[in-house]
Parts: sequence; C-alpha cells; structure tokens
Amino acid sequence: FRSVSQSRYATSAEGGTGGYSLDNCVRYQRILDILKPEPGALILDFGCGQGGFLRYCQEKGFRAIGIDPSQASQKEARILNCEIFSSLEELKNYYQGNDIQFLIISHVIEHLLEPIPQIQTLVKWAAFAKFYLEVPDASSYLSSHSMCWHQLYFEHLSHFSPQDLKHFAHQVGLHVQAEGQTPFSEQQCTALCA
Repeated sequence: FRSVSQSRYATSAEGGTGGYSLDNCVRYQRILDILKPEPGALILDFGCGQGGFLRYCQEKGFRAIGIDPSQASQKEARILNCEIFSSLEELKNYYQGNDIQFLIISHVIEHLLEPIPQIQTLVKWAAFAKFYLEVPDASSYLSSHSMCWHQLYFEHLSHFSPQDLKHFAHQVGLHVQAEGQTPFSEQQCTALCA
C-alpha cells in the first residue's frame, strides 16, 4: 500500500486547491445535493486540499474531516478551523471506519501513482460509507467545447472517461448507484467532469 503522500501536491510549497470561494461553494453544494446527507452526518474528504469543502459542510450543519498530506494545505485548512489529518493512518487513531457516512474523493485519484490500492483501502475501512468520486472527464479534453492540448493538466497521472471511472469504481469494490457528467464549476463550465 502506498500512501497519498505520493501525489504531486504532497510536497508542493503551495499545496493543493480546494479553498473557500464563491465558485467552490457552488460546486460543494452540488456535491451535497447529490449525496443528501442527514444533518450531523460525518463526511470525510480524502485529498481535501485547503479545506474549503470541510468549512462549507460545517456551515451547513454536517461534521466534516479531511485528509491531505500537504503541510501547506493543512495550514490553510486549520486557518478555517477544519479538522485535517495527514494520512489515513493518522485518522485511524481518532475515528473508526464505521463512523464515516460519506467519503468524498473529488479531483484526487488522477494525481495518485497507484490509485487502486489506496481507494480499495478506504473502501474496506469505511465499508458502510457512501462514496462520491469525481474526476476530469478525459473524453472531453479535446472536444471543441473543452480544453486545447496545451491546457492539459500534466500533473494528472491517470485519465478517466466516464466509462473508465465506472470500471475503476468496480475495481476498488464500489457498487455504482449513480453516474453522470457535470461542469467542474460555474466559472469553469467547459471543464467537464465524470
């Protein structure tokens, strides 16, 4: 098992993204609208970046915790008063897998060197959680309404079409309840996601 610390953002001085902004909050609400958690539900954001989703969840009455290996991201998340851990191993000292009702993996797996064993570990640990996976839709990269080749994100180590993501979900042991395609956000409406 290789940890999330192998992602590009783990050692980046700037850390990851996922801050608290109006555009991000609209995206965060989209995720909550899909999941429909009950008030007080415990949500784990794996690869939470700067903690924007955690803060948004707290404001909406949910309990939210995050994992991110980047010290820069952890610092930003703590400024937002978010509970953040550097690894699943650290998180396990404070929470049990059956505490987690929802597990968010949004724009993370494309950055991991070996995403299958990492996500399989999460699936086994949080066996009763509802998972939400979101990645850039690689099948839309070169369409006339999306990005040009020079805009491709070269820090993405894996690329997924909607069909690839569904296959990935099955490989890691998830049962797919819903699937779809959506713009990343209102401001980045041509960047499609699966």
